[in-house]
Amino acid sequence: MIDVSEHVYTDDPNIGHADVRTVLKDVSYFFLGNGLIQAAVQYSPQGEGTPLGLIIMDPEVLCKKRDTLTFDGDTGLENTQVKLEFENNPQAHLPRNLRVSWNHESEIPQVLARWEISDLEISEVFYCPSSHAPVLIREIAVKNLAAHDKHFALKTSTLQSSFARQVELRVRDEKRIILRYDFDKKSHAVDIVESESPLEIEAASYWKNIAALDFSNPAYHHLFNVATKQLPAVISQAGKMDASTWQYNLEWVRDQSFIIFGMTVAGHHKLAGKLLNRVINELVSADGDCVDSGEKRDPQEVELDQNGVLLYVLENYVSWTNDFDIVLQNWEKIVKIAEFPLNEIFQHESSGMFCNCRDYWERHQAHGIKDGLELMYQIFPSIGLKSAANLARKMSKNALAQRWEYHAAKLREAVLHDPKFAMVNESGFIKRLNPDGTIQEAIVPGDKSGLPDGVPLADKNRTHFLNPDTSAVLPIVLEYIAGDSEIANATLAQMELLWNQEWDIGGHGRVNVDSEADSEGPWPVASIIIAKAHVESKNYGNVSKVLEWLNTLPGALSGSWFEMYGPRIAPPYAQNGILPWAWGEILALFVHHIVGLQPKENYLRFRPRVIPGMGNIHAKLPFRNRVIDIAIEQVPETTNIQFQCDAKFFRPTADEILIPFVGSDISITAIVP
Repeated sequence: MIDVSEHVYTDDPNIGHADVRTVLKDVSYFFLGNGLIQAAVQYSPQGEGTPLGLIIMDPEVLCKKRDTLTFDGDTGLENTQVKLEFENNPQAHLPRNLRVSWNHESEIPQVLARWEISDLEISEVFYCPSSHAPVLIREIAVKNLAAHDKHFALKTSTLQSSFARQVELRVRDEKRIILRYDFDKKSHAVDIVESESPLEIEAASYWKNIAALDFSNPAYHHLFNVATKQLPAVISQAGKMDASTWQYNLEWVRDQSFIIFGMTVAGHHKLAGKLLNRVINELVSADGDCVDSGEKRDPQEVELDQNGVLLYVLENYVSWTNDFDIVLQNWEKIVKIAEFPLNEIFQHESSGMFCNCRDYWERHQAHGIKDGLELMYQIFPSIGLKSAANLARKMSKNALAQRWEYHAAKLREAVLHDPKFAMVNESGFIKRLNPDGTIQEAIVPGDKSGLPDGVPLADKNRTHFLNPDTSAVLPIVLEYIAGDSEIANATLAQMELLWNQEWDIGGHGRVNVDSEADSEGPWPVASIIIAKAHVESKNYGNVSKVLEWLNTLPGALSGSWFEMYGPRIAPPYAQNGILPWAWGEILALFVHHIVGLQPKENYLRFRPRVIPGMGNIHAKLPFRNRVIDIAIEQVPETTNIQFQCDAKFFRPTADEILIPFVGSDISITAIVP
């Protein structure tokens, strides 16, 4: 049984400087990085913590916020601000009328901060100029708006280095100072050096080759851009990434796999391949067991979906990039990953499905999860085995391909049609069955669950219902069933019961709040997953509801969303962190589901599903060292989609076209309702 002590964290946000806290009122974190240096610009506008703080991290070291390289135990991030000291008033002056945003005019990710003080107008720009050096640039421009000359000292510092410069500004003059933050891996020091002239922005060549989606609706444009900018910033050059920044300091195969999918569709192919290779080689055991929370589990508490998720993402990565070397180099491990769920220890003899004591959202025996059949521990293994079979055929491993296809089909038949163990009913998909085929409706935590007071699952006056559960929509997202089927419609109707359960800020809980083992509140990643399912079912109003909600949350300005929004009980739980998985889901939502470009084995599938009111979309998507240029025009009075393409295509249904691979750039246009 999982030791509940692993859920206990000692980082107390109430001890130390206010900047220790990840959750500050209306805070936004803007992430920058290149795999060699990682940074976050903290914008805290409501008087909690440093208004404009600079957090610098080693991407290879997963740590708490208080352990980052520019954090001081006494002063937090205060000294990382730019401070001005005037001759007649030596006290350092802090920003007034501070505004922080992404610099949308830049061809690389840049954070722009503007503020004023004592008739001076200050702007600061933060960015990583290179993809190959652990360097962050901070450009500071100070303009004198006063009717007289200004004399002051400009200062800022890190733990190991400080910068001070005397500045004289005549009326209407502007002074520009360029600071270079160099991270030294050996000493773990961050030094500040003034540069005489701007650095060549070598990183621009990288960003020119990344996916670009332009929406006529700026709200959707923002969501895609913040995800594609920030996701690569939190991954080290070796492919290491915290599952939730400053929170867990751990890695999960599931989270990383969905992130790889998002990176792939957004054109970050090289980094996606590096992360994928690391997951296969370092986060999967020799026998094919995928780790969660950085741990290899007892078979009774293995997260059995992870093998299938990884194989599904691997196949999609290969389809997008044509990088089959990753399969060739890791084939023996891939076989182990595919075979692992088929181990006899997981077999439920009566149904042919898989059985253990873990649920999709990581609750386990101490939380009351009994031996049973978890929906996604059947669906993802089935999908993953089908993906593995497709890869095996490319390897001419036909016997393995047939074996995996057989088991994939067997699982699908059991889930959908078994007379006793089918995991569907009039309410849609069923999250979990007991070994006898009855529904595992509720759970009761054990006496040694370690659940703190205030957590819904710890409340003995509640019945801890398991359904509905966000994971039930994943078969719809993955097109395991048709989006317009009765099962899909019934399942999605249940999901709306998860919206605003015991809160009023909007958003879906990941589970029925009565059985939530964490604090109550909405999870952005759960809402995005549900939105993806609604796209497949053409319930576009519910998609808009989720996307509009995301843009109302604290952190929406930067596009860095917390794992959940609620009164986190920390300690004993970890502080709330920024969840990269959400960025991966946003990228998949826009590219795979809405724009609808989906590479298959020998052809491109293009099936746009544009939300009413979303407006026109122009997409440039990297594909196998080529570019797919897509123009989608939304014309409300149109009833049928009209397609044009400069390559040969087939139209199997009214909503989609299939384009055989031609080895060159392709341009596609679509007029949609």
